Amino acid sequence: MMNRMRVVVVDDHHHALEPIHQAIRRRVLPFANWTLVHFDAHPDLAFPRDVPAKSVFTPSQLYDVLDASEAGIASFVLPLSFAGHMESLIWVKPPWAQQMTLGDQAFAVGEHIDNGTLCVTSNHSYFVDEAMYAPESELTKKQTLQLTVCELHDSPASSVRPPLGPFVLDICLDYFTTLNPFLHEFEKACGVDDAQVLRHIYGGLQFKNIPPTLSHAQQLEHHRHHTSTMTGMMESQRWRHVDQTNFVASMAHLWRLYNDPSAMPHYFEQFYCMLHRYNADQIELVKWAAPCVDLPHHVNHDIQPMLDSMRAYLASSRERPRLITIATSQTDHYTPPDQCMGRPSSTLST
Repeated sequence: MMNRMRVVVVDDHHHALEPIHQAIRRRVLPFANWTLVHFDAHPDLAFPRDVPAKSVFTPSQLYDVLDASEAGIASFVLPLSFAGHMESLIWVKPPWAQQMTLGDQAFAVGEHIDNGTLCVTSNHSYFVDEAMYAPESELTKKQTLQLTVCELHDSPASSVRPPLGPFVLDICLDYFTTLNPFLHEFEKACGVDDAQVLRHIYGGLQFKNIPPTLSHAQQLEHHRHHTSTMTGMMESQRWRHVDQTNFVASMAHLWRLYNDPSAMPHYFEQFYCMLHRYNADQIELVKWAAPCVDLPHHVNHDIQPMLDSMRAYLASSRERPRLITIATSQTDHYTPPDQCMGRPSSTLST
């Protein structure tokens, strides 16, 4: 008779970390060398830049700092690697999630020797955007993570490799239908047209291209240049001190960073007008939403084919999951509220 699998349903995705730790302590999961199969619209491979890597080894402290961090929901996966537990991650993404290219990559996860932050050696643009890249020579306490990024389709899933050993099945309901809460809130407060301007300014950058069109060194330089310029401009409120012509001219050194440089003077003219008419709350909304306006956003009303593909993929594995975690992502608005009712049950039926 097969043992019953434990299923844990949480809202915020990082709350799946505690039951995974419990499964390790109870020896449901081995201490090391297991796989996380991660069905999600986001890779969740970030980690807050103001949280020391050593917090990973004090779980109660880690839970608290992730709760306190706005980036906490996307920060629960790498701690499992850095602590020496998770050997491989299979990110199964929906086709509208374009943060990473399909394929396999191995990289080191470690603590930066100078500032104590958690960093990775992967040169993927995702980690450039998260300011998490560091060369291996600058890391200590290193662990190797094998990352596989894949998609399931309506056709048989035999081409996607199932886990070969012990694994945790982790599902976020935004895998099936995805909201971008940053874009959604900005559109509600400032309008769809202004949101499109923001997407051009913060999303149309060469260093974010998938697949990459720049060398890794160029990606790092572009990211630093754009981030420092835009942060400085927003903090100094430069638009209040110059006219539109001089404002646009002062930003012209950014044009080379974009996929469509010739279009950028027009978008920065519109951006200048937006900032001039915004109140203080709207300005703060720009600072909050702008870096995330290009996250996946796709409302899907027919999830049955995705459930069928998930079922076929899991059936192809010789192993049963040692633990199933499901995140509804309702409070953080990554899953449409009207599509959360009954979704955990339909997902579990796979």
